[in-house]
Amino acid sequence: KQKRRVLLQEMLWYHIAAGVNLHADLPSDVVPSLSTSFSSNSIPFANISVTATDLLALNGVVHSVDTVLAPPEFSCYNSVVDIVVRSRSHTTLEALVGVSGLSDAFRGAPQLTLFAPTDTAIASLPAAMQTKLASGGQWVPLLQEVLK
Repeated sequence: KQKRRVLLQEMLWYHIAAGVNLHADLPSDVVPSLSTSFSSNSIPFANISVTATDLLALNGVVHSVDTVLAPPEFSCYNSVVDIVVRSRSHTTLEALVGVSGLSDAFRGAPQLTLFAPTDTAIASLPAAMQTKLASGGQWVPLLQEVLK
């Protein structure tokens, strides 16, 4: 029980940065966290939406975000597929992985690096190619090859 409490405290510290950082002053990539227990003490902003900004308090400022921030070693994701599923900018890739039948293979792979094309990148493909890939059927082997 104490171990879980300490972990929870560290996760909460990971959500806090020193000083008053107004939204307009935040960098677009990372902000140093007050957490000292993780190998990375930077709060990444990739794929995170700030839903309310500059909520001023007597001792600081609050920005509401749409996700729980987690350092790399606190893996709340079990696989690369889980990351794709949680991403708002990879919904087309998620659908293609499902159509291809590779979800289980990606989840079970011991180590891999996925260069995940965003919805915008996939939308830039010719319409005929998008339709063929999304339709499955005879195109599943091609889709599987593309996604491997």
